[in-house]
Amino acid sequence: MARHLTLKTPQRARAVLAGDLDLLRPLHAAGVPTILLLRKRQRFLRHSRIVSDWVDFPDPATEADKAVEVLVDVARGLNERPVLYYADDAMLSLVRRHRAKLESRYRFLMPADDIVVACGDKLRFAALAERASIPVPRTAPGERVRSADDVAAFGYPLVIKPGSHIGWFASEAVEIAGGKSRKIVVANDRRAFETLLAATRRSTDDFIVQEFIPGGEDQVYSFHAFVRPDGAPVASFVGRKIRTYPALGGESSYITLVRDFAIEKLGRETVRKLNLSGPVKIDFKRDLRTRRDYVLEINLRHNLWHQLGAVCGVNLMLIAYEFLTGAPASFVGDYRTDVRWLDIYGDLRAFLGDYRPAKIYTWKTYLASLKAPKVYHLFAWKDPLPLLLAALNFTKAAAAKLLRRISARLRRERAWSDRR
Repeated sequence: MARHLTLKTPQRARAVLAGDLDLLRPLHAAGVPTILLLRKRQRFLRHSRIVSDWVDFPDPATEADKAVEVLVDVARGLNERPVLYYADDAMLSLVRRHRAKLESRYRFLMPADDIVVACGDKLRFAALAERASIPVPRTAPGERVRSADDVAAFGYPLVIKPGSHIGWFASEAVEIAGGKSRKIVVANDRRAFETLLAATRRSTDDFIVQEFIPGGEDQVYSFHAFVRPDGAPVASFVGRKIRTYPALGGESSYITLVRDFAIEKLGRETVRKLNLSGPVKIDFKRDLRTRRDYVLEINLRHNLWHQLGAVCGVNLMLIAYEFLTGAPASFVGDYRTDVRWLDIYGDLRAFLGDYRPAKIYTWKTYLASLKAPKVYHLFAWKDPLPLLLAALNFTKAAAAKLLRRISARLRRERAWSDRR
C-alpha cells in the first residue's frame, strides 16, 4: 500500500487523520505533525502543500479488516501514541467496533458504545431522545409505515430519512427526488409520499418517516464542542447554514458561525442528558412559528465546520489534541462571526440549480451574499492545486459518464434498427 512518511520523528505526538483539508488545516496551522489517511477518491490531496505524510487507506465501510490493519501498522511505527481523528460515519463505526484494539495504540475519546450506536441509528435515536426529554420531530419507524395513513397525523410535508447514508445517495428514492446528494427525501403530498415510500423500501428497510419542521436550510443550526468524559465541553461554538446543495436536505455549501444562547443552552443540556464525550455536533432546526428548536441528529465525529471554527477563534481540532495528549490548553475566548466557509463548486450548483430558479436569490443578491471574509473547502490562495485537481477529476468523471450514456443510446438504437 502506497505511503509517504518522513523518517524524522517529531517531538510531539502525531495526529492521524481520516478526513480532508477542512480538518487538516486547523492542525497544520497549529504546528501539529499529521499523517493523512487517504482513500482512493482522496489521493489527489497528497499534492497539497500542507500534506507532508500520508498513507493510502482502504474504505472502512467495505474493507474494515484491512483498514484496521493499516491503523495498527501506522501506530506501530511511531514512538508516541498518536491522536486519532475520524470524520465520517463509516470511520466512526470502525473505531467503535474495534475500540479495544485501537485504544491501546491511539488516543481518542467517544461515549459508551450504546450511545454511539443510538446516535448513528435514526430510529434508536428517536427513542433515546424521547426517554431523555430531548425535543425531536415526531417520528415513525419505516417498518410500521405501510401507507400514508400510518403517518396521517404528521401532516405534510413528510420526511424520509435512511438509517445510514452508506449507499443512500445512489438509491432509487434519491433519484426520484431529483438526484444530487440528498440526505433526506421530502414528500409534499400523499401521492409523492407513496411513491417515495415504495422506492425507499426497495433500497432499504432501515429508515424513518418524520414530520417536516417548516423552514429552509437557513433555519438549521448546529452546536459544536469537544466534551470531556464528565460531560463538560472544553470549548464550543454555534453555527448556522446559509445554503446547501441541494437546497433541501443537502450538504453544506455556505455556512457561518453565530451567537445563539438558545442553541448553546439546548446543546449543552443534550450533551449532559446523553452523557456525550469527545467531538460532538448536534443539528437543530428552528420552527419560526413557535421559535422552538428541534434536535435533528447528533454526530460524534469531527467535521467540515472545524476549519471555520479554528479561523474564528475556536480550534476544536487543536483543543482535542491538547486534551488527549495532556498538553497545556490554548486560550479559548469569544469567537468571530464575520467569516464564512464556502464550497465554491457546491454553492454555485446550489444557486444555479435551486436558489435562482426558486427566486430566493438573483445574481445580484447571490454575489452580494459572498461579500464576506471567507475560507474555502479544498481551495486556499496559497494552496490552489487540490481544487484544480478535483476539478480535473470531476471533468474526467463527467466525460466518462457522458460517453457511457452515448454508447448506451447507440446500442439501443442499433438494437431497434436490427429488429426493424
